Amino acid sequence: MYVTWLIGMATGSLDAAPQHWLQILYLIPLFFLDGLTVIALPLSLVYLNAINGLSDQTAPMANAFIACLIIINWLYHAISESSAERATIGKRFFDLQVVSSTGKRIDFITATIRHFCKILSSLPAGIGALPIVGPKRKNFHDLIAKCDVCHMAIDFD
Repeated sequence: MYVTWLIGMATGSLDAAPQHWLQILYLIPLFFLDGLTVIALPLSLVYLNAINGLSDQTAPMANAFIACLIIINWLYHAISESSAERATIGKRFFDLQVVSSTGKRIDFITATIRHFCKILSSLPAGIGALPIVGPKRKNFHDLIAKCDVCHMAIDFD
């Protein structure tokens, strides 16, 4: 997803203002952590299970660990984005918030739908994560969950 953002900014299909390049630079540690917990660890566990690379004693603990990472990641995003702040720590850092298409605070179910639709956004080489879908240039997961990401300065309530 992040690579497609870089490509979009480099090709001009996304706004390539200097502050956007800095945002990506500042967020590299978060991108790495997010990719590790959401993609790399679960895929490596699937691979190890498929080739019987884990012992009978280790497999249940490893599977439980990955399940916990997935659940913690989901709860972090869903609770943060449906809270009064409407944002994760990273979004708050950049004064962004997640709101419904009508500008209201989203509920936990909508935040959950948005979170898991990010998986669909990332499948075709991250193309769905680019803000190019529809007239408002939404990400695929925001389009499905009927959400917008906007600056916190905009208060709809």
